[in-house]
Amino acid sequence: MRPSSLLRRSVSPCFLSRHLFALLLVCVSATAAELGVLAPVIVDGEPLMKRDAHDRAVPVVTRVTSGALYDKLQKEAKEGFTATVLALDELAQRRAGIAPVPTWLYLAVEDGGFARSGFWLQEEHGERFVPDAFVDLVVDADTAEGAEQAAGTQAGAAPAAGARRRAAAEA
Repeated sequence: MRPSSLLRRSVSPCFLSRHLFALLLVCVSATAAELGVLAPVIVDGEPLMKRDAHDRAVPVVTRVTSGALYDKLQKEAKEGFTATVLALDELAQRRAGIAPVPTWLYLAVEDGGFARSGFWLQEEHGERFVPDAFVDLVVDADTAEGAEQAAGTQAGAAPAAGARRRAAAEA
């Protein structure tokens, strides 16, 4: 093969698009896509629910930022398949023209495992409604590694739906 032929082939649109995509995945995977961990507020042994603007009952939650389970979940979110899914979610949000938000994981007390949206986030200064999509899973320290697979599978559904809702709300 002649050098000019090799050069022409190496800069062809098909070659560039494949390698650019691979480079993009590597770069995006290296960024800090965020897994936000939420826990329900429990009142009388049940998760507290509150109505949103559309009269839907949505959970009241607090953000988990420490503890053994949190550390294990964050480790899973920075490695392997889950890290790739979170990075792709962040990329999808950016491509949709939306400022990236965390991919939310709700530590449910009952079986779930599907994408939902909207929750009331309790913070030091009060509560605020967050319209973002989230995945609810029953997770404990023993199942955190299994949660990686489920969160990775479900995360693609949650962010896409949330991105569409946020884009519509901003329009």
